[in-house]
Amino acid sequence: MDLIDFEHLIRRLFEKIGLKSWVTQASRDDGIDAVAVNEEPLIGGLCIIQAKRTKNVVSAETVRSVGRSRES
Repeated sequence: MDLIDFEHLIRRLFEKIGLKSWVTQASRDDGIDAVAVNEEPLIGGLCIIQAKRTKNVVSAETVRSVGRSRES
C-alpha cells in the first residue's frame, strides 16, 4: 500500500467510529495528513492525524512536531 492510500485508510478508520474527517493537502513535509472531528457536545474534540508507515520507532520530536504544525 502506498503512502497516500495508507493516509486515506487511517482517515476512513476515524470515519468508521463516527467522526467527520478529511485529508489535508499533500505537502510531503511530514506535516498533518488528516483531521477528524468528534462533534458530540460533551466528549467531542479535534484529532490531528499524522500517519506513519514505518518499522522504526517514531521519535518524540516527530510527535512534538505535530503540535507545532497545528500552531503554524
